[in-house]
Amino acid sequence: MDKTTKSKETAIIELETLTPLFIKGKDPDYGEGMYFFPNENKAYLLDNDKLCKFIYDKTYDKDGNILVDGKDYVALYSELLANEGGEKEIAGLYDKFSRFQAQR
Repeated sequence: MDKTTKSKETAIIELETLTPLFIKGKDPDYGEGMYFFPNENKAYLLDNDKLCKFIYDKTYDKDGNILVDGKDYVALYSELLANEGGEKEIAGLYDKFSRFQAQR
């Protein structure tokens, strides 16, 4: 496998991993790469620099802390570990974190 092929495969994996989670087709003004949304006859062009900025702006506060419903990741994880409300409450917290990641 030559260098070009390896780089292309890596880019495809990154694009498929990041775009469904973070942009969800809301901004068609990106300029590099293509992303097809399932069950739609639309394709969007993506600019990697704009995509990285978009992800950072939606995921971190001004000090660089990851936010989940106003809490940073460490605070949310601590709450999850310390929770004694039973399996249902823990599942709810985990679901909240998962939904947060999907919205970003």
